[in-house]
Amino acid sequence: MEIVALENSEVTESVGRDPSGVRLAEAFLAERDLLRKVVAGLGLRGTDAEDVLQTVSVKCLREPSAFADRCQCRRWLIRVTTNECITEHRRRLRFRQQVPALVERGGRPTADGPVESAVSSEQIQAVQAALGNLDDELLRPLALRYFCDLSSAEIGDILQLPASTVRSLLHKGRIALAKALARRGIER
Repeated sequence: MEIVALENSEVTESVGRDPSGVRLAEAFLAERDLLRKVVAGLGLRGTDAEDVLQTVSVKCLREPSAFADRCQCRRWLIRVTTNECITEHRRRLRFRQQVPALVERGGRPTADGPVESAVSSEQIQAVQAALGNLDDELLRPLALRYFCDLSSAEIGDILQLPASTVRSLLHKGRIALAKALARRGIER
């Protein structure tokens, strides 16, 4: 992730920066490694971590004022990065809390007797546990496809991904789910 436009002083001044103070965009570039450590320390990885850093960089570009010194600017960057990480965790938690309800609404297999009902209940619990252990990158497309009956294109619009990437994630998710269920003794 690079902010190329920041190299040009005309661009940074045109968005309202005070040339006498520390510019946030420049400070972001200088403190990027520290901010990555903050994001990793707060439990985000991969694309989620990069998304948080991208959001912070956009906020740096939009912030109308410069700070008097580098220390003040650094504190602001760490505070904003921490807040963005907390927001991301809340968003992920809300999604994870909705998955069991989606599984329940997805329909239960019909059971003819108490034995079949117990097996069916165990299978549903195993599927819920396996879904709960999937990486969010794989869980989101699976839940939207199989519990909300959305197409790859619709899922792509929601997740801001190309439909081909959604299909690839669905394939990887099905394989990961099948392996997790096989470890629990459920195969189909």
